[in-house]
Amino acid sequence: MAIAASFVTAIFAGGRVFGPVLWFGALMLGAAAVFLALNLLPARRGTGRR
Repeated sequence: MAIAASFVTAIFAGGRVFGPVLWFGALMLGAAAVFLALNLLPARRGTGRR
């Protein structure tokens, strides 16, 4: 729901063409940050994973 709402606000902020481009770029930047955090940060102790 929040992603859909942010898409509408991006259109208002950046226009019909450039707004969705900025929105998709921000979405991919967030996905890359989560991916790197999950893969590069040390695992929590006590999870039982190797």
